[in-house]
Amino acid sequence: MDVKNINLNIDLGSLEKSFKKIPLFLDKRRRWVIIFIALMFSGHACYEYYNYIYHPVWSEKKRQEYIGTKEKDATFNENDFNAVTKEIEKRKIEFVENQIKVEKDIFKLSQ
Repeated sequence: MDVKNINLNIDLGSLEKSFKKIPLFLDKRRRWVIIFIALMFSGHACYEYYNYIYHPVWSEKKRQEYIGTKEKDATFNENDFNAVTKEIEKRKIEFVENQIKVEKDIFKLSQ
């Protein structure tokens, strides 16, 4: 087939009328078009979220690297923990012992 011999018979008047009908169609059904776009967007977002949660794409190297970092970060130092809890108890006792005694009840709350 030779490109020079192609003859396209397109009626530009009918094509122009068709393009003018598109905005009229959208204007009459604007609410439905917006709902359709919102539903398509929501559906796509749900699909992406589902894939992200249930089908993670991690290589074995990346997975092992993640596990290694979590093992390093999760060390529990019991001696430091006990020292902190003793300090908290000491402060609690000091607070109770050093509370200010109310000499006069100016509002006469306690009788």
